[in-house]
Amino acid sequence: MATVEEVRDRILQLAREIEELSQTNVPKDKFFDEFLRRVIGAVGARAGAIWMKSPSGRLERYCEQGFEAIGFDTDAQAEPRNQKLLAEVINTGQARTYSPDDPNSPELPTNDLLVLAAFQESREIIGAIEIFQRSDTPPAARPGFLQFVEQMCGFACRYLDRQVALAPSPEIAELADDFEHLVRRMHQSLDVRKISSIIAENGREVANCDRISVAMLRGRRATILASSDSNSVDQSSQTTRLLSDVAAKAILTKEPLVCDGSTDDYPPQIEKPLVAYVGQSDSKMLMIVPFFQTDPMIQHEEEDGPRIRSKEVRRIPIGGIVIEQSDEAQPKDGQLEKVSLIAEHASAAFSNAKAYHGLYFLGIWKALGALYALLEGRTFLKTLAVFAIIIGIIAAFMFVPYEYRVECDGRVMPVEQVDVFAPRDGRVDQILAQSLSTVKEGEDLIYLANDDLEAQILAQTSLRDAKAKQYESLQAQFDAADSVGLSNEATQIQGKYVQTEIEWKHAIKRLEVLEKRKESLIVRAPSDGVISTFELAKTLKDRPVRQGELLLEIKNENGPWRLELSVEEHRIGHLFNAMEELQTDTLPVEFVLNTDTETVYHGELTKISSRANAEAETGSIFIVFASASKDEIENCRIGAEVRAKISCGERSLGYVLIGDVIEFLERRFWIDRWYDGVFN
Repeated sequence: MATVEEVRDRILQLAREIEELSQTNVPKDKFFDEFLRRVIGAVGARAGAIWMKSPSGRLERYCEQGFEAIGFDTDAQAEPRNQKLLAEVINTGQARTYSPDDPNSPELPTNDLLVLAAFQESREIIGAIEIFQRSDTPPAARPGFLQFVEQMCGFACRYLDRQVALAPSPEIAELADDFEHLVRRMHQSLDVRKISSIIAENGREVANCDRISVAMLRGRRATILASSDSNSVDQSSQTTRLLSDVAAKAILTKEPLVCDGSTDDYPPQIEKPLVAYVGQSDSKMLMIVPFFQTDPMIQHEEEDGPRIRSKEVRRIPIGGIVIEQSDEAQPKDGQLEKVSLIAEHASAAFSNAKAYHGLYFLGIWKALGALYALLEGRTFLKTLAVFAIIIGIIAAFMFVPYEYRVECDGRVMPVEQVDVFAPRDGRVDQILAQSLSTVKEGEDLIYLANDDLEAQILAQTSLRDAKAKQYESLQAQFDAADSVGLSNEATQIQGKYVQTEIEWKHAIKRLEVLEKRKESLIVRAPSDGVISTFELAKTLKDRPVRQGELLLEIKNENGPWRLELSVEEHRIGHLFNAMEELQTDTLPVEFVLNTDTETVYHGELTKISSRANAEAETGSIFIVFASASKDEIENCRIGAEVRAKISCGERSLGYVLIGDVIEFLERRFWIDRWYDGVFN
């Protein structure tokens, strides 16, 4: 028979084998076969299995060992029972043991001690291991089995993560897509600054750098037109001026410049500005790749063949691509080649843009061409008619008055509303009230259950009863000792039962406190009204709640009613301006129910909330309140949704129709209110 030391050595050897196996690249099926065999051998189990999630989400048996010995496949109930246990482990992610001699354990698939643990791939649980151990295993050894299986699952998780890491990466395809997108956008524009912005916006991912900038050469000076870390380049900043100086010197050399933090071994004309820039910036690596004006296409007059590029034209630098890294001093693999490829396409894009804008009076020629097209032939009369119509529309926009109304959505609600909150942490056990039912003040609505509190009450009750019995026993021992004259023993017993009496009374008081807490789990109606919460039973049944969490709402249908309207923040100013102009605190309101859009109801704006509320869909809103009569509204229900229009006086027709568009442009671009007095 093997000694304890030999068993321990064998387990450690198997654990080392599993660790070594997790570091290999064996196929997944072979890995788990060997993994399961070694885990079963280490713990001396009867059987085991690996379960994996299928594409449909169901757990399926991936591999197994010893299932014939335990009779798993011969029992029709074993599979569904086992699926419940696996689902619990998969959902919680916690390893568990289930014993047939544990009365609290659910139904087990076999009469074995089960050890289950989940494993992950890229932090997502994809399966579990299940070990069938002998049921007569000592309880003291079970935590050790659980801990060992958990540790081995860790090795399996590392193996899975390594397989994911070694899988073919989509980075190359993504890089190709990014580069294609960059090149397509570069060649779609003939504006130098826009091309620079496109390279700055999209070139950083392609070049795999922290910052990318575009420098254009003007004479012997360079200007930074765009940078990936800002929407606009501050030409007056010290860092920008130093980078422009370095870029100009590097571009004029017509060769790529790579600085890895060391400024030695550079020409004097580059070393000085390079030292100044490196000392000012946080970059550890700087690379500047120049791009050149593309060679002109030439064709001799006597030749009819295709045009070819001239090989005699010297390279004229027009700019450069500047990339920087703040963490690494050495260029990344293939980085220079990527930037050179970007620079090659930048040469063509910038050369085309410079040639296009090099035409004299380009803007004038374009405007004259468009005007000539309008005045050509019969188009002349049509153009005059269109101008007349446009002038008439503008005049109507400026001088025709029309009522301006702010539109908003809202609800019809009673004024008297009470929110009912959870008095303590617990679980909703019983719901006595129903949605839309009428309740009275103090009426029981919901019974909460708190398993921890019930456990405390049960434990305290047992403690009280135990102390009571102990007290009675000590009292009897004291009486017996006192009757036979054993004074010393009687004194000792007296001290014990006095202490027991104190503990007994303390347990009784503690139990009373717990009973009061249990009583507070009953949620009662704070006032008369109707429960407006929709599908109360479906929403709260068996749901865990925290203290202070909203459970339901009670509204008084018999009291006054009002509209609760949500006005967007940028529209609330119209209400204040109208009140100030009309010298009133109220404004007329028209509204229709969403369920009855043909009937128009009227009310008055009575109150505006003092602060804005954030909404996910519409942004910041103000809640405004308007009067409403329940008797006038047919089929009035709590929370009935309405569409309302708040009258804000008369404005010009143009302001009513396009005022919102102008205000939007104002907010976006800070446009001055040039139209004051024109549309208003």
